[in-house]
Amino acid sequence: MTTSSTKKTCIKCTTNTDLIICDGCQKNFCQQHISEHRNEVMQRMNQIDNECERFRQNLPEDNDPTPLLSAIEAWEEESIEKIHLIAASARADVQKYTKQTLDDLNEALNKITLSMKSNREKRDAVEVNLKNWNHQLQTLQDLLKLPFPIGLISDPSSSSSIQSIKVTYEPPVTSSVYTKMNARTNSAVQLESRSFLVIESPSAAEERFHRFAGHVRLSENSSVATCVGYSSVCGAKVYLSGVHRIRFRIIAKKNDGIFFGILTSSQEITARATELPSVYGWRDFDRAIMNSTSLSKTYKEKSIQANDRLTLTINCDNAQLVLTHHRLKHKLELSVNLDHCPLPWKLLVSSYGEDKIGIIN
Repeated sequence: MTTSSTKKTCIKCTTNTDLIICDGCQKNFCQQHISEHRNEVMQRMNQIDNECERFRQNLPEDNDPTPLLSAIEAWEEESIEKIHLIAASARADVQKYTKQTLDDLNEALNKITLSMKSNREKRDAVEVNLKNWNHQLQTLQDLLKLPFPIGLISDPSSSSSIQSIKVTYEPPVTSSVYTKMNARTNSAVQLESRSFLVIESPSAAEERFHRFAGHVRLSENSSVATCVGYSSVCGAKVYLSGVHRIRFRIIAKKNDGIFFGILTSSQEITARATELPSVYGWRDFDRAIMNSTSLSKTYKEKSIQANDRLTLTINCDNAQLVLTHHRLKHKLELSVNLDHCPLPWKLLVSSYGEDKIGIIN
């Protein structure tokens, strides 16, 4: 409160002497009424202070978090139970597919031993039989060195906010060994045999993308790979024998540099996979790459565009690759040196641009 030298009238009475102006409300008060005004201000302040204290005391009651905490706890228990069920199902699938893979390998091994037993009893084995049995056994041993064809992916069918997982399984072998021996003369034997232990993949291979290095995003159940910068992605299947065709669609393409080909399945993939020694294939359909060496252009036109469709034919029996460009109606062929790129093989797609490639199944 401050004293005013200006003669005015008190707001409460008609006194006009010794007035004091209230700093808060800027009104004039006489000596008597200024005291009353101060008391009123103090009462109002005490009232506000009491209301603050009541508010503070009511805070725990008015903001009880128990219902929310209970809801979170219920969600946690339900989610954990779902995770336990999914994990239990995934473990059971892994055990089932592991046993199935071992059973397939054991069945194939039994066919070898039964064939040898039959020939031993007939005492009519010849060198070609020995070579065939040895090849079959070596194939089994090579397969056993590979990781079992069991994987783990995010389950795209899950509608939960918690992303589910799903065990994948690619049947590793088909036992199709049949030998038929017809003696034309006492010294001549004709042997007819079919391929043994083919990594199951139909002529139009139901492939999908799997392991990758670099900036790659897989989508649509791993049938589409989006690559940015130096990046490479392998297929999920392993090719040991037979002829297999994989069809591709170029969904988007910004720069040149898409590679289609193969590498040996034991080779660790890198972002610049075309520099690996076991890689065979073509970059941009105009330059063959083999054993990390880029050859001179085999097709002069820069010919891969968005919406193009290409087919990679993997011929394990003849150690050969064929890349067909359907829009240009042109195909390229490349022989694979098995010393540099031994069987079994895996699909390899590589990029150093901004590309989106889809496998058509």
